[in-house]
Amino acid sequence: MKNFIKGILFIALIIPIIDNVLSIVSQLTKHFCTWIAVKTYDLEKQIAEAEEEPQQIFAMGFQAPSNDKYYDEDEEE
Repeated sequence: MKNFIKGILFIALIIPIIDNVLSIVSQLTKHFCTWIAVKTYDLEKQIAEAEEEPQQIFAMGFQAPSNDKYYDEDEEE
């Protein structure tokens, strides 16, 4: 009978407490992950703002076309 009462108390009291503690630990883990992600985003944003316009480097013997639009005079006629 003693073991039966201990089992009832364990199920009624201890299991919900353990479940709530694990829930709190899970929420703290998510909070820390979010905090790390925000810090990483801020650092990446600062790095992107600090960088100047990227240099255009071409392979030997090849030059990419410029971004300027090219209009042919014959097309206008």
